[in-house]
Parts: sequence; C-alpha cells; structure tokens
Amino acid sequence: MMRPGPVRADGGAPSTDVAGSWPRKEPDTHAMSVEGPCRRSSRRFRREKRPNPSPRSSLPTPSLRWCRCSSCPAAGSRGIGLTVRMRVACFQSGVGGLLPAGEWSRVLRECGARGVDLLVTPEFGVGGLPHTAAAAEERAVDDPESLLPLAEGSAPGMTVVLGFTERTDVGLHSSAAVLRDGGVLTIVRKRHPREPGLVAGGESSVVEVAAMGVGVLVCADATRPEPARSLVAGGAGLLACLLNNDMSEANAARWQRPTHEALADRARENGCWVVSADVAGTSPGRRALAATRIVRPDGSLLATVPPQPGRLLVRDLA
Repeated sequence: MMRPGPVRADGGAPSTDVAGSWPRKEPDTHAMSVEGPCRRSSRRFRREKRPNPSPRSSLPTPSLRWCRCSSCPAAGSRGIGLTVRMRVACFQSGVGGLLPAGEWSRVLRECGARGVDLLVTPEFGVGGLPHTAAAAEERAVDDPESLLPLAEGSAPGMTVVLGFTERTDVGLHSSAAVLRDGGVLTIVRKRHPREPGLVAGGESSVVEVAAMGVGVLVCADATRPEPARSLVAGGAGLLACLLNNDMSEANAARWQRPTHEALADRARENGCWVVSADVAGTSPGRRALAATRIVRPDGSLLATVPPQPGRLLVRDLA
C-alpha cells in the first residue's frame, strides 16, 4: 500500500455518487432510554417516554445507534444507547491533491448544503504525495493553523479532515488536521510512514462528531490492527482513513484486494464504521487504487465510487 513514485494529476469535474435518495437530515434531537444525558456529547437530548402518537407531533422518529461512551448512563447492560445520526462525506481527489481550488470550493459548498457532519480527504490532500525527501521538505507545513483557510467555506459545525505534510521539531510527518469552526481540533501523525524523508508519529486522540467518537488513521496505519484497536478503546465508533494509494500498475494489481480487505477487517475486528478517502487517476505505468468507501461495522461494504478523480461519496450512518 502507498508506494511512492511520480504520477501526473488526472483532472476531472467533481461528481456526487448517489444510490437512491436520502431523507432530509433529522433535527438535532436525540433520545435516551435512561436517566440523564451523555456527558461527552455537546448535542441536545430528550428523555424517551414513548407517548402515544399525536397528530400534532412534527418530530420524525429517529433511528437508533449504540453509544460507545463509557461514561454515558445509556451504556448499560440492556444495550440501549443514544439516538444519533451522522452524515459523512469522502472526497476522492486526483493524485495531485485538492486541486484546482474551484473544485475544492464546490465540494465544501455541496457538503454544507447537504448537511454533512464529517468530510474526509485523502492523505497528502494538501500538496500531493511527496515522491522524494526534498519534495517533502519543500511541501511541509510548519503551522497547521495555516490550513484553516482551506476550510473557510465549510458549514458551521462541519468537521473537515485534511491530509498534509507537516514539519515538527522531530522531523517531517504525514499528518491529518481535524478542523472545525475556524479551529484545529487535533493533529494526527502517521505512525508507520513509508515515504522518503518522513518520521513516525505517536498516539492520537478521539474527537467527537455528531455525538460519535471519531478516530483518524493515516494510510498504512489502517493496514495494522493495533492503531485501530487503540482508537476504538479510546471511544471511537468510526475510523476515518486517509489513503494515498498512488503506485505502479504492478503494485496496484497486487494491493487492490488487500487494501479493501484491510478496511473491512478493521471494521469487523472493532465493530465500528470505517470510512476512507483515496486518490484516483492513471498515467503511463501507474494507477491509483481509488479505495474510497464506507464499510459497515460487520465488515460489509455500504458504498463506494468509481475510480475517477473528483468523486464525492455521501452517506448517512445510523
């Protein structure tokens, strides 16, 4: 997975892949079947009293999802948890990254219009994959807050995960910045880098998005069980995987199936959602895997997109 090498960016207009249609997003209201709200959630809650149906009630019936929060009173022996919904988007860019700027702006506008809670982009989405140590040095970002303008077009409350090359006191990293409402929530650094000139990062934290814990894995980290297991133990119910599978045609043929299997394994092993954003495109002798997909907690595939750059995958997780 993720072998470095030169590739030309393959352009393409952004496209949204929709299987069927979705209902409008439900109001920000959640039900609990036990006393008290979840202390880790910033969302609003109501107690579920199951009244008789009333023709005057305009609230839709929300779907149920298990709460993974260890401090939540809902996480009891009956297994009745919080009513939550998350709308997630995965953007499949060309191998050159989030270019052109107009395309990325349209992605942010569309995600805002559709009420997306979490937008995931590929590894090295900012600047593209550095094929040499010199390229990594040239593209490295010293201050992650300098990435905030890239999320300025995002809707209030939407969380954007951007992949980039970062410079720290210990060296260069393949990193992911988790941005929301004009701030940097956390930085995740790849623990198992394979690119020239990059050094390993450390443990990362879980962030909350739409009342669900989200952990971030950067590319090769998703091929190993331990980083995912650690994030789920820390409260993650969803793993967001930033991929950059830009490689030779021979390696692409070798890694296509193992990449898909690794994502399914991480979901199945941990009983959590797995979403990934990869790059797409071809050039003479090279092909990106375009492994952008959403995997259910049982390891089955919910949705994917064609292997073309500019694709936006949007789904509801309930």
